[in-house]
Amino acid sequence: MKLSRISLNICLIWLIVSMLPLGLSAQDSDDYEQHILDSVTDIANNSADINARLEALDFITINHPNVDSTLKYCEIEAKLAKEHGDYFKLVSSLRVAAWCHYYNFNYNLANEYYFKALHVSDSVQYKFGIGMCYHSIANTMAMMSNFAEADKYDYLALQIFYELNDTANISEIHRSLGLMYADFQLYTTAEEHFSKALELDILQNNTKKIADDYRHFAVTNLCRYDDLLQDSLILKSRNYALKSYRLIKKIGTDFDMMIACLNLMRIYYEFAEDNTSRQQQLMDSSRFFFRKGRSIAAKDGFLEKSCDFKMQEARYAILDKDFGKALQLIKETEDIMRDDSSALFFMDLYSIYSQYYTATGDHKKAYEYLCRRTELKDKFLNSNSSLYTSKSNVQNEFDEMMTKISLEDQKKRIRKMEEERLWQIINGSAIGLTILTIIIIITIRRGRRHKRVLGRILEQRMEEVEAQRNQLEMMNNQMKQSINFAQHIQDSILPQNQALEKIFGEMLILWKPLDIVSGDFYWGTAMDDNKLLAVVDCTGHGVPGAFMSMLGVRSLGDIVASVKTDGRELNAADILNRMRDKVITSLHQTEQNSLTLDGMDMALIILNDSTLEMQYAGAFRPLIIIRGDEVIMIKADKMPVSFIKADDRPFRNNVLEMQKGDTVYMFSDGIPDQFGLRKDGSEGKFSTKRLITLLQEIHDKPFAEQKTLIEEELDKWRQNGNSSYPQTDDIVICGFKI
Repeated sequence: MKLSRISLNICLIWLIVSMLPLGLSAQDSDDYEQHILDSVTDIANNSADINARLEALDFITINHPNVDSTLKYCEIEAKLAKEHGDYFKLVSSLRVAAWCHYYNFNYNLANEYYFKALHVSDSVQYKFGIGMCYHSIANTMAMMSNFAEADKYDYLALQIFYELNDTANISEIHRSLGLMYADFQLYTTAEEHFSKALELDILQNNTKKIADDYRHFAVTNLCRYDDLLQDSLILKSRNYALKSYRLIKKIGTDFDMMIACLNLMRIYYEFAEDNTSRQQQLMDSSRFFFRKGRSIAAKDGFLEKSCDFKMQEARYAILDKDFGKALQLIKETEDIMRDDSSALFFMDLYSIYSQYYTATGDHKKAYEYLCRRTELKDKFLNSNSSLYTSKSNVQNEFDEMMTKISLEDQKKRIRKMEEERLWQIINGSAIGLTILTIIIIITIRRGRRHKRVLGRILEQRMEEVEAQRNQLEMMNNQMKQSINFAQHIQDSILPQNQALEKIFGEMLILWKPLDIVSGDFYWGTAMDDNKLLAVVDCTGHGVPGAFMSMLGVRSLGDIVASVKTDGRELNAADILNRMRDKVITSLHQTEQNSLTLDGMDMALIILNDSTLEMQYAGAFRPLIIIRGDEVIMIKADKMPVSFIKADDRPFRNNVLEMQKGDTVYMFSDGIPDQFGLRKDGSEGKFSTKRLITLLQEIHDKPFAEQKTLIEEELDKWRQNGNSSYPQTDDIVICGFKI
């Protein structure tokens, strides 16, 4: 058989590569890799054989180290493939070009190329290409924080690959879906997808993908640890990450090793923050994997575009009190990120800004960035709330399709597919074998060179570790003291339960902060024959929420005290209107900064003891009255106590005639929004309806017993097997009997 020019050239290169020893120096290895690329480039530019040129261009676009050069060759390959009707090469060139734009964070441009590739694939019914384009579009949509679209396109891809019996890509998409659900704290669903991926990867004996699955299990458990701070979760995360790392050391690329180091770097860092007894040892491990991963990133050209390494180095710089370096690294990270970067990246950026300003003593800016992070997180979850509540039509179609395929049919089709792939490999051309051999040799040489560089770096940096031990301990103690002092301040400004019970009699008061200090609070006082009680839910929780609660308590006290001095009558709506003015003035809220406004949701009642007339005004928070077996719900105005663009209408004042024996309840959204497990096994929120039903059942019991029953019902709702869902927000609920 007569060989084409491309086959002769590349086979010759392969023979030369095979005969060379693996022990080349780093410089010789770089020169040799460049020589291979130059040889294939010469074929791409000068060969008279169109097929040879296309094969060479395909090799170059996949292996060229420079992104801009890759884009240039993609354009050449696309033009040549279109002219000669090679639609498979056209799809390949468009997808590689899209990946280059994705690598440069140009997500909109990347999607434009992926959709072009999808159009070409669809026009020639190239199903594999269609599936790959769907999955790539899903990845890009996820990076743009459009998770509903990402979910839809991944399930479209899943349908295609099940039809093709492509277990490798089925596994890949389950991993992708698992990561997305993990971002939304739906950890059980995420681990179901990871388990499916792991099962398929073990079936194929794909060590690289098994390592990826372990890595994703590690990340999921790390996220759970961030919520619950249970050592068992961080240990599971570390063990999965180490399993992944050991497999990657054997078979992974430099990029895989860099990602494995990133995971272990962050896991040990998070563990160190909450483990005083072993803090220095754990932080040493974190820095070890940071240096190891960073050296790979620097060597292979990833470092300039790696937000993760820059932000982590900024965290270390803050611990070392090198604030100038920390701010420079944070700014460099912000410069790399684009406006269409993932919301998760920006949340991490705002978090590191807050850490920096806290460490430098600028608590106002630290608070501002924490508020921006909280608002972005809420917007991130709410804008894609469909992932919590229901499946998309595409997902439902996929589920219907899967019920028609028996397990035995799947196994037969998988075996048939593996046999077909085996014959494809056996009958593969010399070109494919050559490229594979080259890639393996390059990977081995890079790995050896990396070990030598890492050894030198470790020798130079070991002395630095010892000097940082005392600084880390001091920073940890300062942070804990600050939070505890904030708790003491908040406790001192809130009304004592005994004082409120002197006004209202026996009461229900359940107040549970999420993070030591709270953005939810309750307030009450008496004036002549009138009793006042308020339940308030401020923007954010933890330290930011506590700042807002202090503003709320002070403002309520000042407004009510001014009623007598100004000669005005007590009016619930008037108090909320004046509260809104106070918030707008204190926080300098204007139409120009209305996208990031903080405020309060609030329920306020004024009860006249003599007439039993009660006033109620509400900002998003309702009033519940239980009279015998009847439940009366007074809805609140749907606007917050803060600046509202183009809406300055006053709050409504509801006047109610109360009766002896009526039970009154007010509460924040902490209990209704708590995630838990329904009877059918699905995840969901506790809901206002469920809370009202519970209050109706227990309202005639003593308030101390009511409090216990509410806590028990909430704990039962959060229970999930041997673990439980974390508390998601501050909680406050108050109740009293007329």
